[in-house]
Amino acid sequence: MNYSEFIQSVAARPKVPPGQAEPITRATLETMAKRITGGQARDLASPSAKDINPCWHASRASEPSY
Repeated sequence: MNYSEFIQSVAARPKVPPGQAEPITRATLETMAKRITGGQARDLASPSAKDINPCWHASRASEPSY
């Protein structure tokens, strides 16, 4: 699944306004990245679209590697 397909799948959910799918996705990923370990974030980010990866890496940059 590429980035566009991923965002479209979020937008297809009930109660998600089409123009809000990308900001909602980014906010969700950034929040998750702050709450999970560095290894877990790397595991989730590795197969995801390149456009989504910066959300994970930016949130994890200030934390030590485990």
